[in-house]
Amino acid sequence: MKSNIFNKIHLIYKKKWIFISIFFIIFFFLEKKFKILPIQSKYINLSLIFFIIAIIIFILKKNYLFIISQLKQIKLETQNITWAKKKETLNTTLIIILISICISLTLWGIDNLIFHIISFITSF
Repeated sequence: MKSNIFNKIHLIYKKKWIFISIFFIIFFFLEKKFKILPIQSKYINLSLIFFIIAIIIFILKKNYLFIISQLKQIKLETQNITWAKKKETLNTTLIIILISICISLTLWGIDNLIFHIISFITSF
């Protein structure tokens, strides 16, 4: 009995997603042909509209309790994070900057050396 109800619900959700997909394909082609949207802006994007409608359908699917529980778990986990102190972050940043400068100077020197060697060889 439960699997029969589950199959019916699953079929309904499949039909919803198929309908939405067909709707957006038709909308996309109509938009390209007839310029349906009254506001022609680069900020209006069909993918954004599709994403918003997909979120609404996902919430209507009654999975929002799962989403809410996951968000609560994320909040609890972020409270357990040990953040680095300002001094540690500054020291690490300075070390990375110094290492980057040393490596870039080394590679610049090697590049110049190879350039001069090749130019010396090709000058003959």
